[in-house]
Amino acid sequence: MESRATILVVDDDADVLTAARLLLRQFFGAVLTTTDPGDIPGLMTEQSIDVFLIDMNFAIGQHSGIEGLNYMQQIKSLDPDAVVVLMTAFGALNTAVQAMREGATDFVLKPWQNEKLVATLSVAAELRRTRTVVIQESDAAKAVSLNLEANERKMISMALEQSHGNISHAAKALGITRAALYRRIEKYEL
Repeated sequence: MESRATILVVDDDADVLTAARLLLRQFFGAVLTTTDPGDIPGLMTEQSIDVFLIDMNFAIGQHSGIEGLNYMQQIKSLDPDAVVVLMTAFGALNTAVQAMREGATDFVLKPWQNEKLVATLSVAAELRRTRTVVIQESDAAKAVSLNLEANERKMISMALEQSHGNISHAAKALGITRAALYRRIEKYEL
């Protein structure tokens, strides 16, 4: 099953990037790679990235995972709905728990099992697609709601104008009670 998702893989080891690219290009629409996490903001500006697969350690001798967590936070500051999967060769349960607490969608140990990595990234891509749909539907619902409120305000204003401010006549013309009209007058500050 192929996904049209765009995956960005960030690791300081060029061999890891090559292996990831060769594997993932069979299953995803585009696979971008970079050894420099400093490239992430620029790549995010240039492309719509669905899933980020980020190594947790970049400095030689570093095993704490703090770098990956910091890059994840940078990604999340640019795109709060970003889907980030962190990976490391120095995994411990507490590192995975910390990554998940701080917003990672999932956690992968290197060397990875191909089927598991593809499955993890497929689920992550589906999560991103779902988030995008929910956000779009939410924005559309807000727009409809705003239009309905604007139309209601306009209708109340017209009814009040035509009834020369007589609340009883305006309420009758609108087909609502006086109390309901008073609430709407207060709501729309008419």
